[in-house]
Amino acid sequence: MDKNKHSILIIDDQKTNITTLSKFLRPDYNIFAAGNGRDALIAAENTMPDVILLDIQMDDMDGFKVIDALKSSERTKNIPVIFITGLSDVESEEKGLALGAVDYIRKPFSPAIVKLRLRNQIKMLEMTVDLKSSAERLEKALEEAQEATKAKSNFLSNMSHEIRTPMNAITGMGEILLHEDLKDRQMGYVIDIVKSAKSLLSIINDILDFSKIESGKLEPNPVDYDFKLLIDQIESMFVYVTEKKGLEFKLECGPDLPEFLYGDDTRIRQVLTNVIGNAVKFTDKGYVRLAVSAADGFLCFEIEDTGAGIRKEDQHKLFKAFEQVDKSINRNVVGTGLGLVISKSFIEMMGGSISLESEYGHGATFTICIPIVLGSRERAEERDGIKEMHTISCPDAKVLVVDDNEFNLKVASGLLGLLDINAQIAGSGFKALDLVKDNDYDLVFMDHMMPEMDGVETTSKIRKMGGKQKLLPIVALTANAIQGAREMFLANGFNDFISKPIDTMELIRILENWLPKEKVITLTDEENTGARLTKEDDLRRKSIITFVKENRNIFEKITSSLSSSDMITAHRIAHTLKSSAGFLGKKELQEAALSLELSLQADPPAYTSEQLDTLINELEKALREFAPMLQEAEASRPEAVRIEADLLKTLLEELKPLLENSDFRAEHYVEQLRRIAGTEELAERIDDYDFDGALILLNDLLAKIS
Repeated sequence: MDKNKHSILIIDDQKTNITTLSKFLRPDYNIFAAGNGRDALIAAENTMPDVILLDIQMDDMDGFKVIDALKSSERTKNIPVIFITGLSDVESEEKGLALGAVDYIRKPFSPAIVKLRLRNQIKMLEMTVDLKSSAERLEKALEEAQEATKAKSNFLSNMSHEIRTPMNAITGMGEILLHEDLKDRQMGYVIDIVKSAKSLLSIINDILDFSKIESGKLEPNPVDYDFKLLIDQIESMFVYVTEKKGLEFKLECGPDLPEFLYGDDTRIRQVLTNVIGNAVKFTDKGYVRLAVSAADGFLCFEIEDTGAGIRKEDQHKLFKAFEQVDKSINRNVVGTGLGLVISKSFIEMMGGSISLESEYGHGATFTICIPIVLGSRERAEERDGIKEMHTISCPDAKVLVVDDNEFNLKVASGLLGLLDINAQIAGSGFKALDLVKDNDYDLVFMDHMMPEMDGVETTSKIRKMGGKQKLLPIVALTANAIQGAREMFLANGFNDFISKPIDTMELIRILENWLPKEKVITLTDEENTGARLTKEDDLRRKSIITFVKENRNIFEKITSSLSSSDMITAHRIAHTLKSSAGFLGKKELQEAALSLELSLQADPPAYTSEQLDTLINELEKALREFAPMLQEAEASRPEAVRIEADLLKTLLEELKPLLENSDFRAEHYVEQLRRIAGTEELAERIDDYDFDGALILLNDLLAKIS
C-alpha cells in the first residue's frame, strides 16, 4: 500500500463492478473491496478508508443498512460515503442522502465522473483535516497563551505581595509617626517617606491595572459622586505641585457643569492625575491648564501645557505599553510608560475618547470626553460622609489580628492601638481557629498568605463552625492587590478587604462599618488633640530591640543552613530578615535579603557568595546602629526583687488568660515582671510577642509556686 495515496473502500456484491472500478481508480488510490455488507463493516473498521463507494442493492444487507451501521459507529461515522447504484428513483436518492451519504452516482457510471466526484470529496476531506489541524493548533496556542497569562498573573500576585508587605511596614510606621510630636525637620522626613512609599505603590498599581486590561477583566465601579469636589481636589493637588516647580496652574470651568454625577470617580481621578501629572513632568516653564466644559451630553477635559511638545512621528507611541517618546529629553523622568495606555482604556471603558494635538516645541493638548450621567446628591453626600477627617476610639472592641509575620502583627496592632483597641493576635491560621472558638470577637483581620493554612482556608473553617462564627465579620488583610483579589475574598467568606500598606482612614472606615455601633466613639478635633500619647514610639523601640536580640546570632544560623544544603531554613531566614528590614526602614538590608531569598526559591536553589557577603555586611551595619538602644534598655532595667509567693501567683493568674488568648494587653505586664526575681525570662518572651512560649514559662512558675 502506498502511504502517499488516499484509500477507497468499494462495497458491491457484483465482482465485475468492483473490478471495473478498481481498474481505473487503482493508479491514483489504494483500493480495498468487500462483497457484502457484513464484510464491508469489518473492512471499514480495519482499513479506515478515506472514502467509501457503496452499492445499495445487495443481498442479506443492503446499502441503506450498511450506511446506517457505519454512521452508528464512533470509529467510522465520519468516513464520507458515496452511493453508486443502478437505482434511479428520487426516493432512493433522498433516503441515501438523509442517512448521511455525501453524494449519489447512478449506474451505468462514467469513469471520469466517478474520478471527479471522488477528487472533490478528497479535496473536502483534506480541507477538513487542515481545518481540524488548524483548530488544534489554535486551541494549543490558546492554552499556551492562557497558561502564560496565568503565570504572569501569578507572578504579579506574588510580586505584589512581596513588595507590599515591606511597604505596609514603611507606610504603617510613617502613619503612626505622623501622630507624634516631631520636630519640623523630622516631620519632613516622615512625610517624604510616606510620599515616596505611595509613589512606589502607584507604579505597582500601574502594572496591575495594565494586567487587568490585558486579561479583559477590568470593570468600572460606578457610584454617585460630587463632581465639583473632585475638580477642587485636582486643583488643590496640582496648584501645590506646579508652584513647587515654578509653573502656573490654570483652572477654567465652563458654565452649566453638573454638580453630582454617576460614574467611576476613582478612575476619572486617576486619568486626570496621570495626564495632568505628565504635563507637569514634561513642562519646565510656563503653565499647565485644565479646562472643563459640558456640551451635547459629554463632559470634556482639556489639558494644555507649554512643554516641549511631541513630534508627529512619535505621537502614536503614546498609547503603547512601556513606551516613552523622545528619550533624550525624558531620560530623567521616572515612569512605567503605562499611564496613557491605562488612561485610554479607562476612558474607552466609560464610553468616551481621548485625543492629542501637539506641535513639537510648542506644548501639547490632550482632550478627554466622557458621557454625562447625572447622579444623586443624597447618595453622593452619604458616600462622602466617611471621608471627613476624624478619628475614633474603640476601647471596648474585641478585635483579632491574624498574620504569620511578627512585624506585620506589630504594625497592625500598633495602628489599632492608636484607636484604643487592644487587639489580640494570632501568628497562624491554627492559632486563629483556637482563639475564635473560645472568644466572641467583634471583628477579625485575616492575612491571606500564611504557611500551612492560609487566610482563605482559615476563614472557611471559621464559617463551618456555625453559630456566631458564621456571621463574624472577617476582613482580608493582604498585600495581594491583583485583579480579582477583592472578589475572590468576598466569594470565600470574607466580609471586606483592606490592602497593605494599611491606610488609617480606610482602617477607620472598616471599623465603623463592621464593629458594633455602640463600641465606636467618634472623636472631635478637641478630644483627639494629644490623645495619641507615646504608643508609637514604644512600638518602634520594642521592634528594634526584638530585631537586635533575634538577629545577633543569625550569621551562624544562615551559614550553617547553606553549608548543610538546608535551603528551606535559609530561605525562611532571608524572608524574615527582608520583612523586618522593611519594617525598620533598612532599605539596603531589605534588598540584600530579597536578593538572597529570590535566589533560594529558584528551582534549583542557587546563590552567590557575593549575595551572602552583602547580606551579612548590611545586617552588621543595622545591628551596630541599633545595639545602643538594646544596651540602654538593659542598663535602665531596675534590679529584680523577690515578692511574696501569693502576690506572684495572683499576678500570674491575672496574666494567664491574656497569654492564652494572645491578648495584646499582656505587654502591660512586662515592666512589672522585669522587676520581680525569677520572671525576667517571662517578661522577655512577652516583649518578643512569643505568647505561646511565655504561657509555658508562666505555667511552670505557677507549678513551682503550688
